[in-house]
Amino acid sequence: RTMIAAGKEPLLDVRLLEIPPMRAGLVTYMCQQFIIMGTFFVLPLYLQTVIGYDALQTGIVLLPLSLSLLVFALAGARLAGRYSPQRIGAAGLLGMLSGLILLVAFTGPDLRSIGFAVALALVGAGNGLLVSQLGNVIMSSVTSERGSEAGGLQGTAMNLGASLGVALIGSILIASLVSNFQQAVLADPTLAAVAPQLAEQAEQNANFVSVEQVTLAAEAAGLTPEEVTAVTTQYADAQIMALKVAFAALAFFSMLALWYVQTLPKRAD
Repeated sequence: RTMIAAGKEPLLDVRLLEIPPMRAGLVTYMCQQFIIMGTFFVLPLYLQTVIGYDALQTGIVLLPLSLSLLVFALAGARLAGRYSPQRIGAAGLLGMLSGLILLVAFTGPDLRSIGFAVALALVGAGNGLLVSQLGNVIMSSVTSERGSEAGGLQGTAMNLGASLGVALIGSILIASLVSNFQQAVLADPTLAAVAPQLAEQAEQNANFVSVEQVTLAAEAAGLTPEEVTAVTTQYADAQIMALKVAFAALAFFSMLALWYVQTLPKRAD
């Protein structure tokens, strides 16, 4: 039940996980990291690979998320004395869920700036409300003497949630991209002669690349102009669908986290 450093004194007593507020705070924190890091994995792919923005333009587009995160993190800290962590945490997850649903709706071949900015602002606002509460819930669950242990568990939850978010959402994104592209080329009569080879290559070389790269690869492979056009069209459609599936997966996970957030403390500090 303990982690031992080199056979000496206990480094971290995992019995802290048996404390209900501690466990609730850590699991919710892991969920929050899963959602936000999964989102930050998908957003640059959309903005840079699909829309074609550079790093500076991408940063500007993401400003609503960053600004709303800052504002609502400060607001959440002020609300902590009036409302319980459970209520603030639930509001945060609802904000993130709403934003992710809007991201599904507004993800397309062309950036719809206003709707996309509103979606990002909701994700940032929800994230800000969550982060304003979870650290306090975790650290206040133990005495000051055990603060370093609680901090270690908090860091572990953060890293685990972030790693799982990137890995799982990335896998869902690529799997959806390959599956949708394979189905599309196999059903396209223009590509009947090369569809089996394209489907096989898509599975063997699964990667999220730009439409321009696919065009160059198709031309280098000796496809006719009509086939090149068909391949790039089907790939572009598969890209958008894969991004929507990734955001939908994050929204679904937010719903699960929203159910679990009810275990956070029900009284304000």
